[in-house]
Amino acid sequence: MKKATVFIFFLLLLFLSTGMTHAQSKTTGFLIDLSVGGIKLNSSAYNIGLLTITPYYKPTDNLSIGVGTGLLMLGNSNIEIASMPIFAYGRWDFLTGKRITPFISGRAGYGIITEKDKYTYLIFDENMEMNGVNQVDRSYTGGLFSSFTVGFLYHLRRNKALSFAIGPKFQKMTAKDNIGTEPYFQNNYNNLSLSLDVGFVF
Repeated sequence: MKKATVFIFFLLLLFLSTGMTHAQSKTTGFLIDLSVGGIKLNSSAYNIGLLTITPYYKPTDNLSIGVGTGLLMLGNSNIEIASMPIFAYGRWDFLTGKRITPFISGRAGYGIITEKDKYTYLIFDENMEMNGVNQVDRSYTGGLFSSFTVGFLYHLRRNKALSFAIGPKFQKMTAKDNIGTEPYFQNNYNNLSLSLDVGFVF
């Protein structure tokens, strides 16, 4: 999936969900969340940047459950790859009814990646003389997406709140290289990073 397509889909979903907000009761709501300041937790990982929107339902004062999607960017100094995670969401609030409400939350689902790339490399013989050039087609596919955060809500007026949390994010990714129609190389990446989440609940 091209980055532009993913981004347009996300903006459309955001527009539709914002328009629906006025029809919601106190038992439903939306969370828009942005991860900032990511730190890689394993050396082979890509950096993770994440923007999500999550409609949710509150069956009790403490529990919120829902499903969401968003835009996840995996990157290093050479490449950026877009993922669209689709996930189930759960949050447990402590000290409800207070201005500041601590919580724990989690997301689990699948991150969709359909990026493609090309690169070339030189072929050398046993005498280290150049013997040709190969063009490699590389494709990326997604896999498990998950996150866990600990944080707090700072409640504003009219059932709105700011959300601040910290926790790890995980996105599995597979890179496959092919020369023509022949498989050449496959590598799995378990991208894990720790980041601060800043969100808005409405």
